[in-house]
Amino acid sequence: GPIQKFFHYRISTRVAWITAYSSAALGYAILFVYYALENQERIGKYAPSETYSLILLIGWEVNFIKRVLECAFLHIFSDTVPILTFAVITFGYTHLGLLCVYFSNQVQGYEISSGSPTFTKDILCIVGYCVGMSTNFYAHVRLRNIRKQSGQDEAIKKYFSLEELGPLFQIFVCPQYVFEILHFVCWSIFGATAAHYLVAFGVTSYLSLRTKSTYQWYKAKGLVKRQVEDAEGGAATHYIET
Repeated sequence: GPIQKFFHYRISTRVAWITAYSSAALGYAILFVYYALENQERIGKYAPSETYSLILLIGWEVNFIKRVLECAFLHIFSDTVPILTFAVITFGYTHLGLLCVYFSNQVQGYEISSGSPTFTKDILCIVGYCVGMSTNFYAHVRLRNIRKQSGQDEAIKKYFSLEELGPLFQIFVCPQYVFEILHFVCWSIFGATAAHYLVAFGVTSYLSLRTKSTYQWYKAKGLVKRQVEDAEGGAATHYIET
């Protein structure tokens, strides 16, 4: 029927992800401002910790604004995305963000100071978040530079092996996903509510599946190397073919 045909319709990947990430950033910011205004006359006794909420806001917004800018200016897209996939991802990120704002608004008296019992955890989460964000960005830049070398014509396009991409890709296959998981998990542990842990679980599951499918693609293209014994008992490196 027409509804089924609509959900099979494909749209520009760049437009889809910019819209999805913008929605997540905007939704979180709007609800945060709403609660901030609502709590304005109750700061201290009833309102949530300002520092706690602000750090969560900054972490969420930096992540999604960074992703919008990467989609607009950094990433090279070669395909379209089904509108159903776009709708699910947009709905998921946006509503998880709204849940996190709601739950964090219920937290009272969260102190971030050297005397706080959660101080070490909070600092480790902030450092882990920064490491995850910066390494994720490095991996995206590395992929862009490689893709610019590979050419766009499928007939002559060169695909690079994990070894050619560098040690980070050899170890993690998709470091951009692995370190995105890291900064989301650190952000979620800092938030420490049921909604934040749900974000960590959802992002980890989704990006783990994408990492697995990407690894299978590398194998299918014969772009993964392994050590095998040759006929004389020595070690030799071969590409895995599937």
